[in-house]
This record gives sequence, structure tokens and C-alpha cells, in this order.
Amino acid sequence: MRVMLSAYACEPYRGSEPSVGWNWLLESCKTKNEVWVLTRRNNKDIIETYFQENEIPDNLTLIYYDLPKKLMFLKKRFGIYLYYLLWQIGSYLSVRKLHKTTSFDKVHHVTFATIRQPSFMGLLGIPFIYGPAGGGESPPYHLIKKFPWRPKKSELIRNLANLFVKFDPLMHITFFSANKIVVTSEQSKNIVPRFYRHKVVVKLAIAQSNYVVPSVKLLTHEDTIKLLFIGRFEYWKGIHLCIKSLVELKRNFKELNVRLTLIGEGVYKKELQTLAKVLGVDSMIDWHSWMEQSELAEFYSSHDVFVFPSLHDSGGMVVLEALAASMPVICLNLGGPATIVTETSGIVIDAHLSEEKICQKIALEISMIIRAENYLNYCENARIRSQELTWEKLVVGLL
Repeated sequence: MRVMLSAYACEPYRGSEPSVGWNWLLESCKTKNEVWVLTRRNNKDIIETYFQENEIPDNLTLIYYDLPKKLMFLKKRFGIYLYYLLWQIGSYLSVRKLHKTTSFDKVHHVTFATIRQPSFMGLLGIPFIYGPAGGGESPPYHLIKKFPWRPKKSELIRNLANLFVKFDPLMHITFFSANKIVVTSEQSKNIVPRFYRHKVVVKLAIAQSNYVVPSVKLLTHEDTIKLLFIGRFEYWKGIHLCIKSLVELKRNFKELNVRLTLIGEGVYKKELQTLAKVLGVDSMIDWHSWMEQSELAEFYSSHDVFVFPSLHDSGGMVVLEALAASMPVICLNLGGPATIVTETSGIVIDAHLSEEKICQKIALEISMIIRAENYLNYCENARIRSQELTWEKLVVGLL
């Protein structure tokens, strides 16, 4: 079978969307299919460098397409989404021309993996898979309304954009022409108009890569309980909930010596640091900037519980990495993390609780997880869960 992958973002040695496109490329090539990948010409140099150091698969053909350089100003002036929409139109026209001579059997839109962005590849008239696409997760308003004004405004605009999906004619073209619509969460499924939901399946857009699992230690109440968060310092990432949960731990579990490590960067770092000082828990927090993956591995192995109360992560690669490192995870029942974490590998907290109740629940669950009789079971189940979520199973299951 000759398969065309449309992957706007597709780069080795990168995380996030580029990593999604790249791993779909690699895993697709492990099948018996003849794989063609369309991506941006901007990605060509780094991809060719990778294949100078690694053998290129015999069944892989790469195609590079970009809009004319004179249109690059659109990205700077209006943001990436207008440019991306025009790229989708141009890439479809490019593949349609190629399809007349090459005759593809199936086409799969891989990245960008967001439910608000269309793909026109279904107009080729061959079986078309759209996704996995996320971004349809909307946290309860009672949590958003406690944000400072700037992040609150961003969330409200995002929610309006999600509502518009059901009326967007370009998304209707995408859904109508798709044989299968793959979304990353139940929330994103609900964004799809009801008429098309019989085509929808829920799958993650991410999977576990090879990861070295460190040894698991047994905790006692005399130990320092080390909590870890990795991500952008944005309010929707739920860092403020991590900080406020320290107040609950300090108040209600005084016997526990707890420290929270926050790794990342973002525009709201100073506001979050100020929040920690106002709440009197700044001395319990260690702040670190972004670092290489090899350095992160040391933090995964030296910390005990991964706390990730993100309000709308469609994926959550750090959650997978934490599980692979035998770390139990605490998250909210929103988006990808809620799909990843099981009741035996961590704790999923109801996001419809009040912010105060959520923070109390995080503190309570931390105190429960680190009990000696529970901790080793959670750690072992975390490792097992990560092994169930591989790129091979994800990609082969859709192709």
C-alpha cells in the first residue's frame, strides 16, 4: 500500500508537534507500506542531517513544500494559523498533482494535530485519516475565572474558537471527507459535530519512546517527598494549582517534608513566583530553566511524584516520561493526561471540583501515594502503563 503522510511539523531531535510528525514517519516506515511524507521545506536540512547519520528506510520518499517566500510575512504579521491554512491548501494542490502519476492508496493528516485546523487531503478521493487531533479540551469556567486577566482572556478566546469548529465550513469539509477522525480525548470528540461522530475514535497523538527506567526507592515519612512538574509556565498548565496544593500540605500534613521542583520557562514565571511568596510556600519550591533530555532524566529518577494538573493538554509527553521513570502521576480528568494515567499508575482528579477542593485533593492524594504500602505498587504500575503506550502500537493501529 502506498501511504501519504501530511506532516507540517516533522523534525528529529525536537519535542512537541515536530516530534509527533517525526515519530509517525519512523514508525510508518517500519510497516510494509510504501511511505511518502510531505513536510515543510524548512525541515529539509535537519532531516537530511539525520539521515546522513542514520540509514534512510528503503520505503520512504520525502517531499518538501513551502509557500513562496514573499508570503512568509504572513506568519510574522498575523501569526502562524493563516500561514498554516494557506500551506494546507498549497500542499493539497501539490499532492493532487503527484497523485495523478503516483496513485496513493491512503492519505493521513498527522500534524498540526489540532481539532481547529483543517486538512484538504480528503479531497483526493482516497481513504483519508484525519488526526490524532486535540485541542478541544476546555476547562470548567470556574477554574478559568480565577486566572489573572491576560491568561483568562486567552482561554476565553480559545473556548470561542472551539465553539466555532462546529460552524467552520473548512472543518466540515475536513470531517465530511475523512474516513476516520482520530481525536486525543473525549473533550475533543465532543467538538466534532454530531453528524460526523460515527467516524471518531479516541487515540493519543503521542507515545512512549525508549526510556531508561531508574530504580525505585521506598519512601518513609522521614524522607523529603520530592514533587516534580515540567512544562511551560502558563496558567493553563495548572502550576498555580501545584503551588496552592503546597499550602494544603503545609497546613494538613505537617509531618511530611515536601519540596516541589518546577522545570520550564514562560511569560508568567514572575507572577507564579510572586504567588508562591504571597502564599508563604516559596521556600518549598525549586525553580529550574529548560534543560536537555539527559539532564531531565536525573530529575525523573530523583523525584517521587509527578504533579501535572494541566487544564487542556491534548498529549502530555512529560507524563509518559514520568510513567516510564516509574513515577506515579497526579493529573486532572482533562485531555491527554487523563487518557494516559490509570487508577493503578496515578490519580486522576475531577476538574469540576472547586479550585480549593482540587488543591486539597492533590495534597491528600500525595499523602496517600507516598505511603510505603502503596508507593511501590504505583511505581511498578506506572512503568507497566508506559510500556503499553508505544509508537508502534499507535501507528500500526491506525495504518
